[in-house]
Amino acid sequence: MNRNGQQFEDFVRQIKFDDTPHPDHRDKLEQNLLRTLAKKTRQKETQIKIWRTIMKTKITKLATAAAIIFAVALLVSILNNSTAPAYAIEDTIEAMREIRTVHIFGTDVNDEQYEVWTKVNPETGQTECLYLDASETEHGLILVSTPQEGSYSYDINTNTVEHWKEQGLTEKIRFGRFFEDVIENIVKPKNGSIQTSREYDPQREKEVIVVLVEADELKLKWIIDPETNLPLSSEYLAGFQRRPGHHIGKTMDEIYYNEPLPDGIFEFEIPKGATVIEKKKD
Repeated sequence: MNRNGQQFEDFVRQIKFDDTPHPDHRDKLEQNLLRTLAKKTRQKETQIKIWRTIMKTKITKLATAAAIIFAVALLVSILNNSTAPAYAIEDTIEAMREIRTVHIFGTDVNDEQYEVWTKVNPETGQTECLYLDASETEHGLILVSTPQEGSYSYDINTNTVEHWKEQGLTEKIRFGRFFEDVIENIVKPKNGSIQTSREYDPQREKEVIVVLVEADELKLKWIIDPETNLPLSSEYLAGFQRRPGHHIGKTMDEIYYNEPLPDGIFEFEIPKGATVIEKKKD
């Protein structure tokens, strides 16, 4: 006898039959029996469905957990058995050929802050226009240079403007070809060296490329972004010269590329009452 039959018998034994053979009573009894059997059947089906759901849920969770464990193990394996992409100085040379504007926040030899905006000709790497604001430093200097107007150097402390009709102050600055010029004009002639390494930068919270350029007394350090291959900052470690009356940048602490130029950034207006001195290239 199966379980359903046993349940039926147990239930029937508990029923008190009316011996009077009345049709209504017999019909009521049959309806009670049918309702009871239907209820028992539904309970059984519900229990089976619940169990199947539980089993499926556990299987799903186990399968998901197994997939996650496998993915993590695979990732760890890949990381442990791979090396970072090789870096070559040529990568930065190529990247710098594409820059059009450069925005710099730096520190001078007196540890005072300055700001620079430049417009770069990507065809030549030449700095076409330049704006330097060192007005809050000891030198109190503002410098603006364009091909059309020449170069203006404004000394705030003395209210004096020096004007070069030629663009003499920027004609030797090729920020877009900096590394090429360093290699050709400094490293090679002086048997210098360029060393690169990968280091974790806690300030930027990521890995960077460190480039050290050495030639005679010159020692220059660049931090390169491995994603863009462009310099993030630079610092003279040795070899920079401080000349009296001149603003000398010691570090470029933050360098940004291809930002929109502020309106009128390269327009210079001679301050009221300023002494203007016309200069010629040496």
